[in-house]
Amino acid sequence: MSAPAKPESSGTRNIIIGAVVVVLLGVGYCATKVASVARTAVSAAKGIQARMDTTHHVASGSAVFLGDAKVADIVKVVVIHADTSAPASAAHGVDSAIQAALRQETVVYSTSAPASTDASQLGDLLLIGHIESTYDANAPVKITLSRGTSAASALAPIQLMVAGRRQPISVY
Repeated sequence: MSAPAKPESSGTRNIIIGAVVVVLLGVGYCATKVASVARTAVSAAKGIQARMDTTHHVASGSAVFLGDAKVADIVKVVVIHADTSAPASAAHGVDSAIQAALRQETVVYSTSAPASTDASQLGDLLLIGHIESTYDANAPVKITLSRGTSAASALAPIQLMVAGRRQPISVY
């Protein structure tokens, strides 16, 4: 013969079941958000590929300067035209930030490998750039780098990719 269940063990069991349900709901919500961001990123990558224009060239003599010292030549420019299509759905949070970045034209300049003495100075995450001239002009492009006071919070319309550096430098 078995003894009847004690009321306090039933209450503990209900609390445990409730905690497990809450955890599973939280995991499900997080998985849904991660899947949404992943879908947006994949869609964005495909869209960027379709709008990428590599036909432009910078004028001879285009270079990047750190203060007054030339650190690298600009060797390539890629223009990513703005996404003018209507968004499939209203987005929030990270998804909306990605969509907003895609709605602006972005120009990406790439440099040759800087000298080893300059490469260490270009690792500073707070570097920002100031640009003179543009890729579609006959005058050489000059990007002068300086140290900013804070990291950029939004994607700048012009980015500088320095060989050997992971993050692009925002240029204004």
